This record gives sequence, structure tokens and C-alpha cells, in this order.
Amino acid sequence: MQVPFLSTYPKLSTRQFSVKINDNFSDFAPITAGVPQGSILGPTLFNVYISDIPQTPRTNIALFADDTTIFAESRNIEAIIENLQNHLNILSSWCKNWKISINPSKSASIMFSLRRNRTTSSLNFNNAPISWKPTLKYLGVTLDKRLTWWPHLSSKIQQAYQRLSRLFPILNRKSTLEKKCSLLIYKQILRPLITYACPIWGNCAPTHLKKLQIFQNKILRIITNAPWFVRNQSIHKDLKIPILQDHIKILANSFFKSIPKSTGSMHYQLNIGPPTEEDKTLAELVGFHPCLFDLGNPSYKNQIIKENVWKQILNELNRPVDDCKKRWKNIKNTYNKKRRGRKLGTGSATREKPSKWILEDVLTFLDTAVYERQSLTNVTNDEDGEEYLNSLENSVSQMEPENENIQLPSTLESTTEKQRSEERSRLLQELTNPEEAEDPIDVSSKV
Repeated sequence: MQVPFLSTYPKLSTRQFSVKINDNFSDFAPITAGVPQGSILGPTLFNVYISDIPQTPRTNIALFADDTTIFAESRNIEAIIENLQNHLNILSSWCKNWKISINPSKSASIMFSLRRNRTTSSLNFNNAPISWKPTLKYLGVTLDKRLTWWPHLSSKIQQAYQRLSRLFPILNRKSTLEKKCSLLIYKQILRPLITYACPIWGNCAPTHLKKLQIFQNKILRIITNAPWFVRNQSIHKDLKIPILQDHIKILANSFFKSIPKSTGSMHYQLNIGPPTEEDKTLAELVGFHPCLFDLGNPSYKNQIIKENVWKQILNELNRPVDDCKKRWKNIKNTYNKKRRGRKLGTGSATREKPSKWILEDVLTFLDTAVYERQSLTNVTNDEDGEEYLNSLENSVSQMEPENENIQLPSTLESTTEKQRSEERSRLLQELTNPEEAEDPIDVSSKV
């Protein structure tokens, strides 16, 4: 059955345009591509046109209207740059084929990491460089490379004070406007500005949230014309306004509960519900193959072996490999969060412990897995120093030849047991008091 979809769209193929400079107009020219701006079917037609945008297995792509984001993750910076560049090269060919123009000067790249990475090589699109930036604005949210969210919050606070200055004629201490109207202005105009995208940055540092709370306190004191001795807590209680942190929690809970019901959740694997029996089977199958999750396994870096293992799991579950990988990643991350939640800090014994997850007993093999490589350091604390000295004492006291054929130096062959004891004492004294020793030894430099 054929539906006359495009034929019913008015003037899609007969549109024209002209250019105006001052009072002069150019001749009309036909529009051979595009859809009318502001039309109802415009976004749908655009999505249909770019529905075959290329994707690669080592990168991910996120689309929102005409904003396109390509992202990748890896422990190796060069691998990230290589994967992104390969995707950009494929995207460039696709754009030329479908006559889509992308402005590289409006594009930017950012590296999210807690390490001090130095990105020497830059990305290129159509032979134009894409520079690396410490901050990047995407869909109204300013992202910084460490995801502290302070650049975003500071800009929103500044915008909020600017908007408050414009509302000063009707929102001040001497205003004749009723309190409920003033509260409505704050709820509808000012508070949405400072809480924009709060489900994303709601876990920022408490010092950042305090800046936003200070702004709300000032607004409420202006609305009530409260004197200095009235507490902010009393004002919030009288006006029935929650503190900003509680309001953010309400918005975040509502947002995350609505994600599985959204139309785009299936594409990004966000509509995953509670663990099922199939998830339990997946976890058990992965547990039999440490090469999929244990960095210490010799076959962890062997992609061929890992792909073969995933194919075996695919045959057991009868699900696509990509779905199994994404589902396993979600299960593993959830288990790690639950495990961190069980480790209560000092002074938190009175808190309610988190409930046990349904898959915790199945995923106990992750407790012994290696997730990060051990880092080397030359800084030792006092306990490490004592253990190091004790190990030295034991090693010195056990300096006995394992083989009788080994020939020791003549100075050691002629020493008696008493002389050996004095030698050990002198060595330990030099290690414990390096300033008094003639030839000091830097213990901290021995890793």
C-alpha cells in the first residue's frame, strides 16, 4: 500500500527564494533541497533524510535535530583519536554523496578524563582541523573536561542575576505584587533557568549547589521582605518551597522514571527494566569466561578470543551480540554501584544499608577481578615504611647461601656470627637514621 505522503505536502518542490540587500532584491531562484522552516513535518522529513547516517563499531553517535555528536571511549588516547578520525572520514564521504554541508569551524572536540592528557594530534574534517577545547556547550549545557559542572552553573547563575535585574520593577522588597504572584514568577521564570538539565549535573559538588541555594534564598527574602533575623529555613517552610537540592532530586527522579517510556530509549538501550532470568543466565555465562571482564587475564586484550566467546554466548541466549554486550555493561556497572554503596564510610553506621540486588549472588566473581592496573609510586606512608624496614631486617637476617658452591667474598667468609650481628645492626641504623649515615640511602625512591 502506497501512501501519498510527499504529494500532500504543500509546495515542497516549487519553492523559491531571493536575497535582500538593503532595499534591493535579487531574482527568484528555485530551492532544490530542504524543507520549509518551522513546518510541522520538517523535523520528520529531516530525520528520514539522515536516517542512514554512517556508524562504526568503535564509536557511538547521538543525534538531536541537526546537532550531531560522535563519541568514543578507551584507555588509550591515540586509539580514541584514531577511531573518531575514521568515523569522520566515513561521515565526510556520506555528506558529499547526499549533498550535506557541515561547517568544521562550528565543530569542536573535548576529552573527558581525570588525568592530565596531552592531545597532540587534532581531528580533521574535510581537511579542516577540529580544535580541542577545555569546555564545550552542547544542547544548552556547558561541559568541562573533568565534568565538575562549575562552568555551566556559573554561567546559569550569572544569567539568573541578569534576569532578576530585568524583573526588578515588579520583583523587589517594596513591590505591591501579591506573594503568590511573585512566587509564580520565580517558579516559572527564574528557577527553571538555574535548574536546567539538573538530572545531569545534580551530583555536582555541594559547594556548587550552595551557590544556587544562595540565589534562591535571596529571591525568597525579597518576596517576603523578611528582616535579617528570620532564618531561611523558616521562610522556605512558610512559603512551602523545598530547598533547591530536594527540588533537583524530585526532577531527577521524575526524569529517570520517564526514560524507559520515551521513544528514543530503545535505540540507546535505556528501556532496560529490572533484571530477568535471561540477565541471570547472561551473568552466569560471562562468569565462566574471565577474559571478558578481568584485566589480569592473559586473553583480555585478544579481541579474536573475546569475539568468539561472545558468539558462544549469543548461541546460548539467541540475542544479538551488541545487545548482549550493552546489557552486560549495564549489569556490571549496576553491580559496581551497589558494591560501592555497601561500603559505608566512617560515622555512617546508623544509615540504612542499601537493599540487596537480585543479581549480587551471581556476580560475586567480579569481586576478585582486576579492573585497574596497579600504579607505581615513590611516596610511602609510615606503615609502609615500617613494613619495608621489617622486610629488610628479615632479608638481612636470612642472608645465608643457598648453595655450598657459591663463593662469598673473603671479608664475609672470615666474619663470625657476632660480627654479622653487628653488621646487621649497623645497616638497620643507617636505614632508620639516614642523616647520620655516611652513605645515606633514599628509601622512598625504591619502588
